[in-house]
Amino acid sequence: MGVETLTVFGLHTPHSLFCNTESDVVRHQLTASVLASLNSVLAEPIQEVLMTDAHGRPCIETTTTLDLERTLMMSDGNIFQVALC
Repeated sequence: MGVETLTVFGLHTPHSLFCNTESDVVRHQLTASVLASLNSVLAEPIQEVLMTDAHGRPCIETTTTLDLERTLMMSDGNIFQVALC
């Protein structure tokens, strides 16, 4: 069975959204927003073609600025290392 991957790279998500106890809720909301955006331009919902894990969950990984800060030691998860104007 052949599979493909898709990377959606989004900018301008404030780091401060992830610096509280609700960061998982925000992560879920951002993932839902990306899926909705993709669905707005596709002929069929992307969810119909996503692979799922053994528990039936879609195989989606959402990486946030908090993840980048933790794993890559980037200040505030900023890939540009300075604030965008």
